[in-house]
Amino acid sequence: MSTDLRRLRLVAPVAVAVALGVLAPVAHAAPGDTHTSLVRDIRPAAANSFPAELTVAGSTLYFQANTPVLGTELWKTTAAGVTSLVRNIEPGSDSSSPRSITPVGSSIFFAAGQDRELWRSDGTPAGTRRVRNINPAGDSAPTDLVDLGGTLLFSAVVGADQELWRSDGTGPGTVRVKDINPNVNSSPSELTVIGSTAYFRAFDTTGSRLWKTDGTTAGTVRVQNVARFPQHLTAVGGKLYFAAQDPTHGEELWVSDGTAAGTHMVRDIALGASVASAPTELTAVGSKLYFSARDTGGDRELYVSDGTAAGTHRVRDIDPAASSSPTGFAALGGTVYFGATQGGDTELWRTDGTAAGTVRVKNINASGSSSPVDLTASGGLMFFRATTPAGDQLWKSDGTGPGTLPVNPNLVTSPTELTDFQLSLYYAATSSQYGIELWRTEIEQ
Repeated sequence: MSTDLRRLRLVAPVAVAVALGVLAPVAHAAPGDTHTSLVRDIRPAAANSFPAELTVAGSTLYFQANTPVLGTELWKTTAAGVTSLVRNIEPGSDSSSPRSITPVGSSIFFAAGQDRELWRSDGTPAGTRRVRNINPAGDSAPTDLVDLGGTLLFSAVVGADQELWRSDGTGPGTVRVKDINPNVNSSPSELTVIGSTAYFRAFDTTGSRLWKTDGTTAGTVRVQNVARFPQHLTAVGGKLYFAAQDPTHGEELWVSDGTAAGTHMVRDIALGASVASAPTELTAVGSKLYFSARDTGGDRELYVSDGTAAGTHRVRDIDPAASSSPTGFAALGGTVYFGATQGGDTELWRTDGTAAGTVRVKNINASGSSSPVDLTASGGLMFFRATTPAGDQLWKSDGTGPGTLPVNPNLVTSPTELTDFQLSLYYAATSSQYGIELWRTEIEQ
């Protein structure tokens, strides 16, 4: 055999092996994998820009952030990942501190300025302006902003009178809807939209009652005069659920279809006028309402309701020895995630609405409670902040124990303002290199 032929036989397997190595598939990210990165170091070095008020409006994420030169002002991040100042509303280093950022159509409304008034922005400096000086004698302090069919409804103060207002984004189109209580403040709050109607709590001449409005003076009326101190207003389909009191019962779960006759207590969960179930954490999941409530013996557990007495019941007695006190409800598909206590240990739980389907997801902190908070669904996963021996960290869960894991635990800590945007999770978090800044965790689909 020639020397050249022997060389060819030796080289060929190596060449084939190299070729196969090049063509062999490389490892790819799997669905549910996450990648975390800094969005922008708004306040360079380890100083803090304190991002807050994260609000999604279409393809833009708005928020407030602080720098020594600009103060606390309105910023934005686009779907393309560009983060920039919208406008320095208060000149120099003074802060406008925008809050209650609310999308309406292609714009956002918010309260801002050292003279707290209503502002509007289309995301450009020129398109960011004060709508109206509602209270020339002081702050109008707009709160409870909601979008009702393209019109902004909100609560505002003029003089010493806090009432319901509306705005179309112009000065002349920003007017008081109705003086609900001519004697004192009606203090409208918890504005909740269902279709073409906004429900809210107001103090009228009979006390704290449930009201509704279509945005007009004539269409702003009290729903009924029986339920007192309505709170936790929550829309489920075409119904409004809330907690309220009446002269016969303690604070219980109520439902309303917007009429006096269709507004009634759902069920007296804690029997007797001196005992209250005090529903909290009202959360809509499809056509059902999930909530936390106490029974007659004072045991606070997980409940579900379809709006009828028969269909309102405890899902599971999670902690037979004490209250499980479920909190922080958030839905992912038809599953509800929440924090609950069993045997003194507060961990992550999930439920499908049945006793058998209500289970602890994982014992995240084996040496104590992980106390999950800020539960937020994004990209098919549930994210939350949990306490571990290493500190407060960002975690993710697919609903299974093995699929419940920390997200880059050595990169950032103390996540807040968790917000779903463009199939990614945005949040403020702390790092040793950048301080408190805006971060993003992308989720593989």
